Amino acid sequence: VAMKLLLGGKEQRIGWQLRFAQEAQITGQLQHPNIIPVYDLGQNGDGQLYFTMKRVEGRTLRDVFKGLRSEDEEITSQYTRTHLLQVFQKICMAVAYAHSRSVVHRDLKPSNIMMGDYGEVLVMDWGLAKILKKAPSAGQKVTSHRDDMGRLATRQGEAIGTPGYMPPELALGQLHLVDERSDVFSLGAILYEMLTLRRPYGGRDAQTILQKMLRSSVKPARL
Repeated sequence: VAMKLLLGGKEQRIGWQLRFAQEAQITGQLQHPNIIPVYDLGQNGDGQLYFTMKRVEGRTLRDVFKGLRSEDEEITSQYTRTHLLQVFQKICMAVAYAHSRSVVHRDLKPSNIMMGDYGEVLVMDWGLAKILKKAPSAGQKVTSHRDDMGRLATRQGEAIGTPGYMPPELALGQLHLVDERSDVFSLGAILYEMLTLRRPYGGRDAQTILQKMLRSSVKPARL
């Protein structure tokens, strides 16, 4: 297995501890072949939070994109466009399942997609996931202690995602507008990079990327 620990341990502020616990609780309730399985959540002898999950040998989608851009022979021969589209289909199925349980990921990006040596495709890192207030369309309602704490947990350490893949509402800090469509935007950004090997919004720093994205979000797209 793999073990994830909260940096700073028990000295970390309550908001971060709740977020860490929520990642394990949400992921553990999302039982899907393309979502990383979580086995255990607890505290070690020093009172530091941890959770354990399946250990996956392989590479991230980000590593694959990097190898394709550099024309790495091994990666180019293995990850054809057909193969990549099959990977994308599995990512979409995992996200669709999460949405059916009223959970949005909020940080979908190539580095959070792990591909195993034997065909596994796993959506990782649900640390920014949000449980929507509406009832799920399938299965029981996903719950977490952080969600129960309400505004106390939300105010502390709230992050918006990753520039280049986050939707406009997250970039603008309009968290009340976040829903399933936010993940669909990120999926579109991943698909764009998958087909072109270029990010939809590039730049030297996060501010430049966000400015480009926000400008294009209010103008008609040119084909």
